[in-house]
Amino acid sequence: MTEVSDDPPERPDVLAGPSLSLMALSAVADKWLVLAVHALRRGPLRFGELRHQLDRVTTPTLTRTLRHMETAGLVTRRVYPEVPPRVDYELTERGQSLAVPVAALAEWAIAHTDAMLPVDEPDAG
Repeated sequence: MTEVSDDPPERPDVLAGPSLSLMALSAVADKWLVLAVHALRRGPLRFGELRHQLDRVTTPTLTRTLRHMETAGLVTRRVYPEVPPRVDYELTERGQSLAVPVAALAEWAIAHTDAMLPVDEPDAG
């Protein structure tokens, strides 16, 4: 006879080896993805506007990142029938939920910028 437990099931642990939660974390742990989520948190942007906000991203990298985000259900891509074609990217509900921890991470980065600067090493004289 199988014993039934009233305990809630354990939550997945990203540190517990290969798991779906580790795969989800890995999927969003990309610098450009995090920055794109942060840029899109206020509303839809065109590709060029997003590229301008992500100062140093290359066009191929941004294209790859947005395709990955679309596949992961983080953004929607809306194409307007105009000449030249207009394409907007907007966070989905899932993407908006990721924007919350990303904003907290951005605030942490701003608050700790000085601690991330390289430390001068004393002369080995």
